[in-house]
Amino acid sequence: MDQLPADVLVSVMSYLSVEEVLACRLSCKRLADVALYADVWQRRRVALRSASGCACPVLRLAPRVDKLSLNLHLSSTCRRPLPSACAVREFNFYVEPKGAQQAAQLLRQQKKHGQLSCVSVSCNVSPSTIKEANDTAMLLRTLASTSGLERLTVVGHIAYLKSPERAVPKRATVTPSLKTFYCTFTSQTEYFFRYVLAAHAATLEELDVQISPPNVLPAPGLPAHLLARIPQLRRLSCPAMLGLEGAAACGSLTELKLVVVPYSGYTSSGAVQLLRSAAGRLRSVHLLGAEHEDTRITENLILALTSSAPSQLKSLFVEIGLTFEYVQPVLLQALPQLLPGLRRLQVNTPSEELLRLITPATAPSLQSFQIHAHFHSKFRKFMCLRNERVAALLSANPSLHVEVHHLLNAEVQFVLHATRTHVGVCESCGRDCLEGPQHPFKYRGVFAHPKGECPSPKDHGSDGMWSHIDDV
Repeated sequence: MDQLPADVLVSVMSYLSVEEVLACRLSCKRLADVALYADVWQRRRVALRSASGCACPVLRLAPRVDKLSLNLHLSSTCRRPLPSACAVREFNFYVEPKGAQQAAQLLRQQKKHGQLSCVSVSCNVSPSTIKEANDTAMLLRTLASTSGLERLTVVGHIAYLKSPERAVPKRATVTPSLKTFYCTFTSQTEYFFRYVLAAHAATLEELDVQISPPNVLPAPGLPAHLLARIPQLRRLSCPAMLGLEGAAACGSLTELKLVVVPYSGYTSSGAVQLLRSAAGRLRSVHLLGAEHEDTRITENLILALTSSAPSQLKSLFVEIGLTFEYVQPVLLQALPQLLPGLRRLQVNTPSEELLRLITPATAPSLQSFQIHAHFHSKFRKFMCLRNERVAALLSANPSLHVEVHHLLNAEVQFVLHATRTHVGVCESCGRDCLEGPQHPFKYRGVFAHPKGECPSPKDHGSDGMWSHIDDV
């Protein structure tokens, strides 16, 4: 053992698990020293629970870790402070009320190491005492004052903070560095959200806003004046709510995802204004609607996309679920203006009129057409790739790739298999073809171009089961 070079031992240890590396430290002095080399740890991704008996040794002994995930929930939180001599690049936490203090402590320790660039905090926090509420506010305050981060995620449920304004630092100066910010926006996190947005406006490129509960919009809406001050924002995902009109001033915005919340009513006006103002520069738009939402909101959003000619859209996703058929007339009205530049189009259950609208003349750039059909009796005909509609579509558009996604690929298929339920004969081809692709494929795809001569190979996704139209 003494004759082996250290780099050979380091190479071998890099393939060992965390527990095995820690065990090597107990075997002899030579391995104990080599086990602490930075190269043994630098590319490790470690998931730990603080009560598992492994979190403390790693945090105390490992010189560095690429990614560390800690589960700081009520039943696993250590009573003593967690050591942290370990420099971490990406830190993930799952936090419940009594774990907020430890999470804040670990973040403060990582500030001293200066390696932290990504933090993800998933919360389930409803403080029952003043101390727990203060600890939660301290965690948010620590996150807001941490410099050098490039990616920050704060999602989940945070409720019953006594003083939400205490979630932001009063005198700390943060150097702008954040490029990606994911956050659950509620009345409890509003101060924190506004602070982070203002502090990192100069560098922010991606913003993903969620709401909790998912069907209730926060009364104040998004801060329009802060959105207008993010010059490099290129991707925005959020509910269709007030304040979005401010993002129209972001000249680099090209990707937009809007979630239509049930009964959002007048609050969608900000999203409509944004689409009208930015329609000429948007490259990708995803409209995601709820099952029972007011379809007039989605219709207004679709029409807003046609306010600029010619359209620059390359990708359009309209995901409304079972209410898609009510939105299709407006989509048919808008598509003639949008189709010429589109490369990807995703809808739920297209009508024959919509399929006939797609031709090489109207959609010369279209390479991918995705059908996200629901497992519903009147939509089963869209799940079959032997469907004459699919054959006619590919015959008219030989460079097109058609994907059929449906719930049979996951939840429904599992239930049908577990209960040995027969789904019945396909209405289109008379064969039992509705069981969809088997694991690991997520969808079925079909194409008409000659095999091995695809004009766009990247459209043959590796997570799909692909077939030539003549083979299905």
